[in-house]
Amino acid sequence: MSRIIKDDAEFKRAIQGMEKLTEELEDIDPLEDEEVIQKKKWMLTRTAELVQEYSRGKYAAEYPDLKAKYDSLGWSYQDFSAPVETPKPAPKTNIPTETKQAPKQQAEPPKTASKVSSWLDD
Repeated sequence: MSRIIKDDAEFKRAIQGMEKLTEELEDIDPLEDEEVIQKKKWMLTRTAELVQEYSRGKYAAEYPDLKAKYDSLGWSYQDFSAPVETPKPAPKTNIPTETKQAPKQQAEPPKTASKVSSWLDD
């Protein structure tokens, strides 16, 4: 996943979300749907990973020697020296509110009975 925590405010919201999920999981109804429980556990785990990467990145930005230690341990961290690319919004397209209708073609004149039954006259 390419999701990252962008700033300190988002970091604090992530911590609060982890606290809320932890409380929900501690007081969970034993008859709760297993899928709901697994989803909450996954969200808690993923948020904890993102918080940890953000925190390590902050320390690595403050103490550059930590980058080499994190790399040697195989620990991931958020690189604050690289510019963060934000997705650009899709360009607006000119969508007409009314669709243009093709010009009406002239209707063929109905076949007359004389043409259809002309073979009878022979």
